[in-house]
Amino acid sequence: MAPMRALLRSAALRSAAWPLLVAGAVLLLLAPGLAPDRQLAWRDSVRLFAPLRPFIAEALRSGRLPLWDPFDGTGAPLLAQLIHGVLHPASVTLALLAPGAPLDALLVTYFLLAALGAYLEARTLGAEPAAAAAGAVGYAGSGYVLGSAAFLTFLAGAATLPWLLAAGRRAGRGARLSG
Repeated sequence: MAPMRALLRSAALRSAAWPLLVAGAVLLLLAPGLAPDRQLAWRDSVRLFAPLRPFIAEALRSGRLPLWDPFDGTGAPLLAQLIHGVLHPASVTLALLAPGAPLDALLVTYFLLAALGAYLEARTLGAEPAAAAAGAVGYAGSGYVLGSAAFLTFLAGAATLPWLLAAGRRAGRGARLSG
């Protein structure tokens, strides 16, 4: 029992508790849209992104860049279109780890990244963990971020922005991201 108490008191576990709480709160917030008869993707996400997601995931998983969209008229550039975010780290990671995952899995990933990035940025600004967690859940649950599920490009930007702000602030102070 003593090793378990030591683990619970460890700094690593304490520092991971707040981000885990943030992730859980965001998943709870998204839970109604994740029910079997529902979906998070709507509007443009359903029309533009969902049909191409399996094609993009298959190309990335097989080590190819999806350069061309053969389904758009007589074909159109795909990789060159920013709107699909083909090479966004979340898109590539999900394509490799869960190739058959629906578009909603990518949306959830972006919501979690938005919340955890906001938590990191708030902590970088000096917020206490509880305040940073509240701000992170508030950001991920804001009308703008939730509404961005309709257009994947905006959601990817909302998920990436807090990470870039935190990285820039830490780099400006001479800190490393891992420290």
